[in-house]
Amino acid sequence: MGNQSLIHKGRNEFKPVWVNHKGAIVWLSLCQSPSRIKPRDLSGRASRIKISDLLVRTKRRWVLSTIELEEEMIVNYPYFLSKGQDFSFEITGEAVTEGYLAINGTSGEVFALKPIDREKYDCFHVIFDVYDTDTNQKIDKELAFDVEVKDINDNPPRFIQFPQTFTVSESQVEGYLGVQVVAQDMDEKNTKNSTFNITVIKQTPPEPKIQAKWIDERTVHLSFTGCFDYEKAKEYNITLEAKDHGTPPLSSTEIISLNVRDTNTHMPEFKKKEVSFAYIYIFMKLYRDVFRFPVEDKDTPNTDGWRAKFFFISGNEEGIFKVETDPKTNEGIFIFSRLFIKCQSFCH
Repeated sequence: MGNQSLIHKGRNEFKPVWVNHKGAIVWLSLCQSPSRIKPRDLSGRASRIKISDLLVRTKRRWVLSTIELEEEMIVNYPYFLSKGQDFSFEITGEAVTEGYLAINGTSGEVFALKPIDREKYDCFHVIFDVYDTDTNQKIDKELAFDVEVKDINDNPPRFIQFPQTFTVSESQVEGYLGVQVVAQDMDEKNTKNSTFNITVIKQTPPEPKIQAKWIDERTVHLSFTGCFDYEKAKEYNITLEAKDHGTPPLSSTEIISLNVRDTNTHMPEFKKKEVSFAYIYIFMKLYRDVFRFPVEDKDTPNTDGWRAKFFFISGNEEGIFKVETDPKTNEGIFIFSRLFIKCQSFCH
């Protein structure tokens, strides 16, 4: 059979092609399929990939013209037979317009031009066309491939929701403190790079012990064992750390301030257990502030838990006396409440 040009459009095999006994047939195939590229070099150096390495599933094939070749030729090998048809390549897409990818129009090699941030672009869809350089016409429909950016551990987990300060009662029952903390990692989901732990790495003072307990994959709540004592510590600094499982692991920390609110846990005590005094006739005048009862209360000053109230247990059956509280000093003020003419001595 003489020289001929054949184009076959099939799935996976060719129909029989007849050639004469002195000839051989040679074909060039261009395949089309979405493929994945996972470039590992993100250092900024140009990486290159050949289009031919991406084309894995045949959709169309171009068969070159038959080339005649004598059998048993006595020549210097390798012997030049023919030059293939010249093609040019072109790619388009966001990766090209943003300056991340380029193609060598002659060889079909694709280059990465600069580092890519996966958190901004995790995948590029690239369209490429093949042209006949003689006619400048497209050889086939648009072909495409995907560039998938491989994640590296370049983002530490960060706290996105937490109280900088919160308050608990001194009488808080051990367990849940009523505080939730949320963190997130911007690396690829469901990988070691984005999986992290949240722990309390430091607290001052050290007691009662405060822990972080998981609610879900991003959230913990703070709890404690023991009890708070306002007189021992009024404020706690809690240092939380979120650390991922990447290589190397990355982490971040935040400090939360916990304030303890005082409650009425102490009773007032008299500084003096006994006071003696004497009085004689008092006419037409009520005396205030005859003497005072100093008291001590370890609760927070000027709170309901600190302010003392005084009562007579015995000795004032006639209602001659009463005791009021000084709002500034918390002392008891002993007062004659009505006139009397009897001379007595009292010991309290």
